[in-house]
Parts: sequence; C-alpha cells; structure tokens
Amino acid sequence: MICCGGVRSVAILLLLAGPALAADPVAELKERVQALERALAELPSAVEALHGLENRVELLRADLERVQGGRAADADVKRAIEEIRGQLGELDRRLYGTQVQVERRPSVVALGYRDGLQLDAGPLRISLAAGVQGRYLGAILPAPVRNISSFDIHHAQLDLRGVVRDWLEVFMRFDFGFEYAQAGGAAMMRDLYLEARPLSWLSIRAGKFKVPFSRQRQVNALRQTFVDRSLATRVFAPDRDIGALVEGHFLDEKLLVQLAVSDGLTASEQLRNDNQDLAYTLRIVGQPLGAMPLVEGDRARTRSPRFSVGAAAQYNLAPTDLRPPLDDIDHNGVIDNVELVSFDAEVAFKWRGLAIEGEYFFRQERPGFGRPTRQYHGGYAQASMMLWRGLELGVRWTRAQVHAFRPIAIGLQGNTPADTQEIGAVLSYYLWGERVKAQLEYDYRNETLPDPLDPHAPTGHILMVQAQAGF
Repeated sequence: MICCGGVRSVAILLLLAGPALAADPVAELKERVQALERALAELPSAVEALHGLENRVELLRADLERVQGGRAADADVKRAIEEIRGQLGELDRRLYGTQVQVERRPSVVALGYRDGLQLDAGPLRISLAAGVQGRYLGAILPAPVRNISSFDIHHAQLDLRGVVRDWLEVFMRFDFGFEYAQAGGAAMMRDLYLEARPLSWLSIRAGKFKVPFSRQRQVNALRQTFVDRSLATRVFAPDRDIGALVEGHFLDEKLLVQLAVSDGLTASEQLRNDNQDLAYTLRIVGQPLGAMPLVEGDRARTRSPRFSVGAAAQYNLAPTDLRPPLDDIDHNGVIDNVELVSFDAEVAFKWRGLAIEGEYFFRQERPGFGRPTRQYHGGYAQASMMLWRGLELGVRWTRAQVHAFRPIAIGLQGNTPADTQEIGAVLSYYLWGERVKAQLEYDYRNETLPDPLDPHAPTGHILMVQAQAGF
C-alpha cells in the first residue's frame, strides 16, 4: 500500500507540473513553477519510499530462497515480486522525470533582503545597501581657547554590487558624508572596482579600492567599535588608491595573502594623481583557528576562540611636497621623489563577546640629496566586551608621531601636532545588529605641538554621540 500511494503521489505531482490550459502565460508559468517546487519538496520522501521498496524485494527474495530450498517459487509469490519490481521501475522513472523538470525550471526573478536589498535574476544578483551616521562632537579645551561643539553627517554610504554567476563582481561605494561632500567630485566615489574570482581561493581586483595595509583600515566605517578609526590608523595607513589587487586564501582560509600594485596617488578625501611611480603593497595574515570576519568587536559572541596575526609592507616613491626651487635639487626638470617605506603588524582576537585588537605602525621617509632620513612610530590597542544583549563597552589607547611628508591635520583644532595620543572609552547599543546602533564615546587627547608658541590647545576632553541607521 505504501508503494502504490507513493506512485500515485508522484503521478499527481507530474500531472500538476504538466502543461496547463490557462490562457494567461504568466499565470501558467507561475503554476508550473509552484508545481515543480512541490515536486522538489516530495523528492526526499519519494526517494525514501523507493529505498524501502528495494529492501522489501530483497527480503522477499531471501525468504523465498530459504523456504523453497532451491525449488521453483510459488506462483503467487513470484507475481507479487514482479508486481513490486514493476512499481519500482515506474517510480524510478517518475522520480527521474521530476528531477529533470526541476533542473530545467525557468529562472525566477526574486526580490528579497540579505545584508541589503537583493534582486536575483538567474545568473545575475544585484544588491543595494546604505548606512548613515549622524554625529555630535563636543570638546572642552583649556582657556583661553574656546570649546568646540558641532554636528555633522559623519558618513552616508551607498553600496551597489552586481555579481554574475558568483565569479564576476562590480562594486561601487559612494559616501556623501560631510568631509567627502565638502571635497566634492570624485572624493564621494569611495570605491569602484571589478573583481573576478576564477578559482575558489583566488580573486583579482582592478579599479579604485582600499590599499591592503592595516586591518582597521579594511573594516567598513559602519562596522567599527568606536566612532572613528584610531589616530594611528588615520596617520599611517593609506586609504584608497587606483590599481590592481591579487588576493589568495590558502589552507582552508587560514592564510590570507594580498598583493597590490597601485598608482601611489592620494585618493582619500582628495583625488590627486601627482605620482609618476607605482606603489607596492603586501599583506599577509594568518588565521590558525579559522577565518576572522572583517568587523571590529564580537557582537556575534564567537563560541570558539578565533585570532589572527598579520603584517604588511608598502614601498612608494612620491614626489616631494617642497616648494620650488627645493623640489628639484638636481635641476633635471623633474620633481624629486621621497622614498616612503611603511610597515604594519596587526593582531586580533575574538571569543564569547570579548574582542582585542591592535596594530603597530612604522614609517621611514628618505628624501635623499643628503637630507636626513626620518622615522615615525605609532599604534593602538583596544578591547571591547558585549555586556548584555546588544550593550557593548570598549576601551582604546592610541599614539602617533605625525610624519613630516604631507602631514595630516589630526589635531584637536584641525592643526598638525608633532605627536598625539589619546585614551578613551565607548558605550554602544546595537538595536538591529550593525544596521541600527547608538554610541557614546569619551576621549582624553594630549598633543605635542611643534612650536612652543603655537596657540592651539595641547589637551582636550572630547565627547561624541553618534547614531547609525542603515539596511
């Protein structure tokens, strides 16, 4: 009875999947797809019934041989066996036909949500994600310097991704945050690249992308523990560049190797291509216990300990920032270069809501022509812990010696100190994962000014409140 019921079920399913008499071709297509999906759902039970029938045949055959002792089988038993065999054959043919129809079912366009809005259309998958950070900043500075109070849109990101057959990807990221919108033009297009994945362990990227130097620089601004990246990362780690990147994952993603050859241009807030030489960047990361997600903190409360250790190096020849006539000492009509050598060591650890992350940076500037070689150091260390549900507490210390070649205005009042360090804490609450969260951060900043008569404040207490929303 079981085998006959299974045959009838499959037959009914096949009839439903057959040609319909509906006049509307769209409705007909929907009915066929639904029928095929129901058939697909029935496949496991049908296969199980097939195996059960096969076992029954073998048991009957064994019983017949044991009872008859080699004599001719009883006619009724033989007919029962042949009937079951016929049913098995028919059921097998039906299952095969259903599988073929399921494999040949037409491509369906589907719209859903998975880390952003996603549209699936056969071999093409398009996704759209966005995130906005509104930030208030208040700084208490020593008299007679005036305190600071401001509100801005820290980041306003829009990501568009198109993937063809899971091996060819186009990615674009726009940021309409205050500093990028103020710079205008190409600064608002943060990323624009084409990536191919010819092998499961190999990817090749070309276009404008983040230089693979510094783990914290690679983490999306919307997925960081603190309101902003550390002072050391902002001083030492290059941002975007234009070029090519080759990335390889080895030993079941326990080893990550990234090699980039880029233009060596300044592609952060401003896009200025004044470099005639290429920059070479190599980053190697070991993840012995498995791949580490590219996100700060451990909101997921990783059950098994995970850690990573890595190092990166970059070599670049950049045109000097000295004014004429000091920019062409050899008088060959070409602006002199400054040799820039940078190193980075990184470590990260996650386990049950605890996350520890840190990096050390080293930079050497060699202008040549008898000028002294300059060396700079910096780094940060931070730890965070998920306290209760979506509540997270983090602490961080960072220090950076600001380099002389194209120094970054990292000071409290938009100035450029010679040395700066900061210690702070942040309290974050995740309302809807990384998509919706609120942050309250306090930092104490201490700066060493290059000029003792500089009127800028050397210390300050900073309070930041930031709200983030996205999809």
